[in-house]
Amino acid sequence: MECGEKLPGGVKSTKGNHRKCRGCGQLNPLDVLFCVACGDEIGRPSKDGSQRHSTGPSYKTIALVIGFVFLFGLIVKLGTTFFKAEKTSGLSSSLAPVSKSMINVDEAQVIAVSKNFKCPCGGCGEDALETCTCDMPKGAVETKNFIRERLSEGLTVDQVIDLVDKKYGHRVKG
Repeated sequence: MECGEKLPGGVKSTKGNHRKCRGCGQLNPLDVLFCVACGDEIGRPSKDGSQRHSTGPSYKTIALVIGFVFLFGLIVKLGTTFFKAEKTSGLSSSLAPVSKSMINVDEAQVIAVSKNFKCPCGGCGEDALETCTCDMPKGAVETKNFIRERLSEGLTVDQVIDLVDKKYGHRVKG
């Protein structure tokens, strides 16, 4: 047999005595560097027979970690922006805009109506409506704006007291 010539096909090897060529599948003796059939480089196995592994993280792992950190930061940023906007909009909705007609309302009348009620929000300990300033839903700010609106419509103090009692309750008995 000459150098580079193909080995006869029916030759079987015992496991551990030969290596298979990645290019053509030919079995080659362990001591050759190139395949005897196709000439591809076979390379030498390490002395202990194990494959060489990278000691650090792969590029895929690093890219995934960076991607997750970026995604987490984006979610946090969107969440804080959303909650700040919701908090601001909730605050501005409880502080209803005052119309020009409500500016002309006599605050003494607002106090006269407010003296008959406790704050209906349920969260500030039911303070007297006339002195309470809570801006919770159905709180003092909202209720006093309701009183101003009704007074600006020309209703009497007694009529507004009845309307506030129907809408918000918490009327002081006495």
